[in-house]
Amino acid sequence: MSQAVDAGSTENILGPSSGMPIDNPLAMIALTKHTANMAEIASLLHTLDWTQQHQTNDPAHAASGDRVHDIPLAGDGTPWIDESALMDLAAETGMNDHQARSWVGDALELHHRLPKLFFRLYDEQLPVWKARLVAQASRVLTVEGAAWLDKELHMRFEKIGPTALKRFVAHALDRFDPDEAARRAEAAADARRVDLCPQDDGTDDLYGKTDHADGLDLEAAIQKAAAELKAQGSEESLDVRRSKALGVIARHYLAGTSAGAVTRVVNLYVHADSEGQFTTEGGTGLTTLTQLREWCQTSNTKIVARPVIDLKRNGYVPSETMREQAILTDKTCVAPNCERNARTADLDHIEPYDKDHPDRGGPTSSENLACLCRYHHRMKTFTHWTYTKLEPGYYLWRSPAGKHHVRTPSGTIKLQ
Repeated sequence: MSQAVDAGSTENILGPSSGMPIDNPLAMIALTKHTANMAEIASLLHTLDWTQQHQTNDPAHAASGDRVHDIPLAGDGTPWIDESALMDLAAETGMNDHQARSWVGDALELHHRLPKLFFRLYDEQLPVWKARLVAQASRVLTVEGAAWLDKELHMRFEKIGPTALKRFVAHALDRFDPDEAARRAEAAADARRVDLCPQDDGTDDLYGKTDHADGLDLEAAIQKAAAELKAQGSEESLDVRRSKALGVIARHYLAGTSAGAVTRVVNLYVHADSEGQFTTEGGTGLTTLTQLREWCQTSNTKIVARPVIDLKRNGYVPSETMREQAILTDKTCVAPNCERNARTADLDHIEPYDKDHPDRGGPTSSENLACLCRYHHRMKTFTHWTYTKLEPGYYLWRSPAGKHHVRTPSGTIKLQ
């Protein structure tokens, strides 16, 4: 049951009203949204001041943008920003690495390449979120293409949504950079992929990009399998049956013509120091007994139990078992605010390993290993960021400026 918040409670949260219409919730919503937008404009300006302090002329030290989607930090004509400074910005503001790069790139793009749209922020007509939407789309354009887009949109942005914006950007690419337009069409075909992202609740998030014809075939197969599940007596919702249909399709393919063959193997990790707790290979959270029971009752499924123990070995390269243990413990990159999956991360020696004098450096052991994505691994290795492991899953980071952040399994805590 929801509870109403009276005007007095609102004033306690926001401070003295000073004439604000706290008895009119709709007016208050509009006022606070306006205030938030103005605060974001101020933050963009402060970000531009920050970028002036952290520019570099060395392309080897310049921050890139989104490598996965082939998007630069900002387009041609914008200054290069020192990559090591981005980690400071992300840690101080609570952003992860991707969010920090996106925010800085948007500020540079708007100020240097979309000045007409940037000016519209000041007359309070263009909201920051929509300006950033254009900035993120225009990065791939030439200087001439960005100028054309700026001219076309700055007086009609109210009518422009994401779909229309894509058409404008595609037109600008075709007109001002046809070779890049062709290259991106080919890259889009090469970017077809399917990713499974394990979640803490025993499910997996599924993301992908496929050829349109393949997508039509997959949709038809999902519809058919979902209908068959209903015909077999399933009372679950259509959404749930469509999800389960993917497993049905996968097991049909894996089974081939061999009746009764094992088509699903679940590696179950038993935590020796915590009775009744299990994780699965690729999982980021605990597996429930209910889910385990359902797997055991499913035909063609094999459960393999593996213990999790503290490990040590001689030499620099950790064993596969040690890597698996670190992944199960950390789940993500352990740098402040980073959420990149530990399975794609590097395994870092927290106290550096001395290859010339192994007895003097950090050991290759459970206590001295942690998962860091490639970017944060470079920052720890080549800058003055340092960290220590407080206990499994908990890390104390120190920035070059002497500020401290505690990374926990639940998130990042900035110490004052």
